[in-house]
Amino acid sequence: MKTYSQFHDGFLEGLRIDKEGKVVEVYLSTLEKERTTAVLSGVVILKAGGFREGNIIFEVSTWACEEITLADVADHTSWIPAMNQRLGSTNSWTG
Repeated sequence: MKTYSQFHDGFLEGLRIDKEGKVVEVYLSTLEKERTTAVLSGVVILKAGGFREGNIIFEVSTWACEEITLADVADHTSWIPAMNQRLGSTNSWTG
């Protein structure tokens, strides 16, 4: 795992999601107002929530694919069945 400490107490300015291209652009700025765009490719699933006015960042981290375990996947996808039920969908999420 790599942590990008320069964004601690910085700001999440926005997200742009291209579902067909499986690309997510994350717009960030540091406390000193230095702007950066993180481009994430090959995104299969994204869970983002808890946004509030200011969108202050606590931590930004990335993991290499070989670092991710099945427990990590289960932990970050456990909300999908409940969301499908809430939306009245009978289909599972397929990416």
